[in-house]
Amino acid sequence: MALPSLPEQKVAEKLSLLNDRGAQLLHRLYNLKKNAQERLGVVLQEKSFDSSIKYINKKFPNVETRGNAGLNVVHAQRSEILKFLQVPYDLFKDFMEFKDKAMDLFNQISTSQIRFDIALNFDLCHGYLELVTLYCQILLIIPRIEERKSILGLYHCCHEYQHGTAEASYPRIAQVVHELEHPHRKIIEDLQIFGKQVGEAILTLRPIYTRRMLPTDQMKSGNLLSLTYVPQHMLNPTQCETMPCEYLSLDVYARWIIFGFLACPQQVSNNQDCLALVKIPLQENYVIPLCRDEMLQIHPAFETVFRLMKMEKAERWLHETSKVAVHNGPRSHAERRNYLRHALSDLVNILGDQPGLLGPKALVLLMALSLARDEIAWMVRHSEATAPKMSKAKVSPEEFQDRSLPELLFHMHELRALAKKYQQVIRRYFVQYMNGFDHALLSEVIQKITNVGDDESIIMTSFLQQLASLDTKAAEVGQYSVDFTVLRLDWMRLQAYMSAARSQSHLHENRQLAFNMNTVIFHSRMVDQLQDILDDVSDMSFLYHYPKLLEYAFSVCSGTNQARYVIAVPLTCAMFLEGNCRHCPEERGAYGERSVKAVNHYLELISKDISGLFGQMCDDYVRLSVALLPVGATGLVKDQSRRAADKSKKHGHVEFVMPGKESERKARENFTRMDTNFALINDLCFTLNHFPTIVVWGHTFVPREFLLGPVEEQFVRILSTLLKYQPEAMDIARPTEVLTGVIGFMTYLRSVENFVNIDMTRVFNVVLLQQTQPLDAHGNPTLCSQYTAWYLESLLRRVSTSNVCYSPSRKSFVSHHTLQFKAEVYSDPQELKALCELLGPYGIRYLGDKCMHQVMGQVLELKKLVTANKDTLHNIRTNYDKPEVCNEMIKRLKGTDEVIQRMIIVGIIINFRKLLMESMHAVLKKRIPFMIGSILDFKEHFPAEQDSMVVDEMATSAGIECAFDPILCQCLRGLCENPQTDYVTWCLLMVFVAVGLPNLAFRDQSVFKPTLEGHENNAHCIVAAVNYLAATFFTLTGTSSVSERMNEFLSLATSSLLKLGQLETEKELPKNRESVYILLGILVQDSPFLTMDLLESCFPYALLRNSYNQAYKKNPTKPGSKPSVTGY
Repeated sequence: MALPSLPEQKVAEKLSLLNDRGAQLLHRLYNLKKNAQERLGVVLQEKSFDSSIKYINKKFPNVETRGNAGLNVVHAQRSEILKFLQVPYDLFKDFMEFKDKAMDLFNQISTSQIRFDIALNFDLCHGYLELVTLYCQILLIIPRIEERKSILGLYHCCHEYQHGTAEASYPRIAQVVHELEHPHRKIIEDLQIFGKQVGEAILTLRPIYTRRMLPTDQMKSGNLLSLTYVPQHMLNPTQCETMPCEYLSLDVYARWIIFGFLACPQQVSNNQDCLALVKIPLQENYVIPLCRDEMLQIHPAFETVFRLMKMEKAERWLHETSKVAVHNGPRSHAERRNYLRHALSDLVNILGDQPGLLGPKALVLLMALSLARDEIAWMVRHSEATAPKMSKAKVSPEEFQDRSLPELLFHMHELRALAKKYQQVIRRYFVQYMNGFDHALLSEVIQKITNVGDDESIIMTSFLQQLASLDTKAAEVGQYSVDFTVLRLDWMRLQAYMSAARSQSHLHENRQLAFNMNTVIFHSRMVDQLQDILDDVSDMSFLYHYPKLLEYAFSVCSGTNQARYVIAVPLTCAMFLEGNCRHCPEERGAYGERSVKAVNHYLELISKDISGLFGQMCDDYVRLSVALLPVGATGLVKDQSRRAADKSKKHGHVEFVMPGKESERKARENFTRMDTNFALINDLCFTLNHFPTIVVWGHTFVPREFLLGPVEEQFVRILSTLLKYQPEAMDIARPTEVLTGVIGFMTYLRSVENFVNIDMTRVFNVVLLQQTQPLDAHGNPTLCSQYTAWYLESLLRRVSTSNVCYSPSRKSFVSHHTLQFKAEVYSDPQELKALCELLGPYGIRYLGDKCMHQVMGQVLELKKLVTANKDTLHNIRTNYDKPEVCNEMIKRLKGTDEVIQRMIIVGIIINFRKLLMESMHAVLKKRIPFMIGSILDFKEHFPAEQDSMVVDEMATSAGIECAFDPILCQCLRGLCENPQTDYVTWCLLMVFVAVGLPNLAFRDQSVFKPTLEGHENNAHCIVAAVNYLAATFFTLTGTSSVSERMNEFLSLATSSLLKLGQLETEKELPKNRESVYILLGILVQDSPFLTMDLLESCFPYALLRNSYNQAYKKNPTKPGSKPSVTGY
């Protein structure tokens, strides 16, 4: 029977399709092995099926179904079982189809006597050896599927029960699966007849594989991958006759050799060249991947094959190679990784600086990536593998731990990024190269070829036409896209035609054609398959199955010089999806989710590490900033005093360290903690900023953006640390200390912008704006709520209950010198301005609102007291010109002291709020002077006939004092239910306060302190309470002018106080009559509704002047002396 013509055989097409189908089948079988229990758990894990499955496994492949009571359970659920097992059973049918097609193709190739040579017909030889390898891998992985017999046997039984006959393909599938109990024997039986052809194809790998498997010393001496070794050749394109072979993975060569000789072991014993070739991968590896993380122990596998073939002599050198692989492998590969790390670093620096070299030096780039990937793959698969028993050696896991692995990964990703970034440069270069040099050289070579068939001639002519038609001008502007798939497939067809024995012209006789076309194919792939070729040489998706290695790589970056390369870990995780088989869409979701979670996880860890270092740096910066505060000078004063006192003594003491001393260095090697942290932050920020985005499964990660969240959290933590708030002890840090720390931390974060491209202003706005609110975004207390609680619950409470006085002259609260607590430390203008800087207008408004709510609580109690004494107060008001009646009515009043005390508390709170507003105004005037000017102008020119409440509220928020406090009006509005009734109540309250003022004269602490311009018991705060409450009460009721009511109050107050002079002849004399008289002067000075003329009409000015004189005599001050800043 005549053989079909070479074109009709379609060897090239069949090799391409079968390799694609074999890879798909291998991945599906791998998934079945890994997920069989999960997929078939409903059927195989029910206890009722145990006996049936045991019977099937025992009788497999000849399972009898008729009259077998043990299979009744299977018979009852046959439909459900068929449904579950249909997909895995079809997988075994696909395997049989693939096996038959592969064997047919092997026979066809053998019959055609095709001559394989990797250097000549690269694509054809690659496809042939890949098909042999896939065939072996599939036959080796099937016996590892533990449920294979259960799946086939159960399906057979259920099919026979359901349809009455056995499934047609079952007997043959079952027989083959049964024979695969000894897979090596089956492989040898199937492929040994093609052993000579397989051996010859593998032998063509020897010169290339041997040359590429150089020891590290020879790689160094030969300057492998160096672009600067011969500077004058740097611009020359890197060319060789076997370009596709140069960047092909060494793992692929090793797989071809090992599986090829496992299928054809007789070639090893018959040919010394084959023996020498197989020893190379056996001395380098002791495991090799079947599929993904499924490994084959190659030395035991060869031992099994040699025993089957009775090759006792071969077992001797096999033991020697296993010892070499175990003893020398880890060390030699570690040296190779070290060399590659430096070589890749040099490539990154040169190509990054001169991207135009990516075109002529593309082959060097691919070789570097391929070698680096091979070394990482070798380390990964051997780190989790056990050494072969025949080597009689144990391997320590530490031998496979490479602390510089992140750097190698990082440089790989950098080279990939450079190739992607300048892909237009690469494409333009190779389009021009193909259209010019390649076309001219190929045309010259083809013209020299004679005795060529018609089919071959047509293909060669198409090569020249396609190269000549390339548009170089369009390529120059980056608007040219071309697909060379047809060119590559035609070349593979031509290889098949010219490699067959009955071809008119043989490829080995036209070697120059093969070399040139292989070069053209490489150039074509660099044009339209750049991403694919990069994935081929640098795909790290296999690390999906080795998460521990990535965890180790990440851990070694912590606090070491590898920190700048830590971004390589999430970048590697982003490549997981590339390991998904395109024919197995069901696993794409798992790969994608795992990849996204891993990238997100590692980016968060990196950001948290940076944030933690920021916290340490902040502590140092705050410490240095606090050292520069004026209070830090006390240490220097104490040190000098101690030196003067201890001048005659010999014992030493700790010297005061001046700020800035920490910057002095005696040697560069003397690193402080700040220096170390600064270097680490620099490296980590560099790595976050180096790759702008990471794209994974439709998600785009921006690494530097991950830093914002942890920095915000760290900022909040720093604020909490600086605040030092202790609610139980009612202790808190001074606002100036907190502000100094915040400014120090912000200054440092500003400097971080030099290392990573993030907007720190955004962090400041988010965090500090939240601190002006009672709770932050997470519901935690803020500076605003904590300072508000402390000032209201601690400071103001102490002012009203202990020896703390409000001093109008100092504009702060001052503690008595006997008190340990110093109120002035927290309430002087400098501290309140710092508080306003921290809390901002929102926070100060919140604090002011809380103050006004406390005022409302006091006013509510005052209203109750007025209501209880309403009739008595009404009689006093109507009979104030009748002294006898008034005196009698005053004696009937209940709670006079309580009213006075509550008015003092109200005045204290109002004065504190006035201090806050003044500080807020000073801060805003400095920060936003133009806006403050606009608010003032708006307030002054607002029409008087319109309601000014909204304008006053705006002005109050800016710290501008108004005649009527809008916040106080809002708070007290709820207490004004009936204007007429409330008007009377507020009038009576003013009467109550006026007639109660004389009681202050009998208190020991009502002494007026000229240095403070206030009374020790804060009686002078009543003035603020009266002025503010009167303005608010009578504005809300709207029934009378405020001036009239204040005139009435002044009349009653002066009348009541003048009666104190009539008590001089009685036994109990008022102790502080003059101090209380001074209240009237303060009232008139501070009130916008009263004048000194009005006061003099009802109270002698001489008496007021004499009161001031007596007060200053009781508390004399030395001329030129300054008031104490720490008490009174």
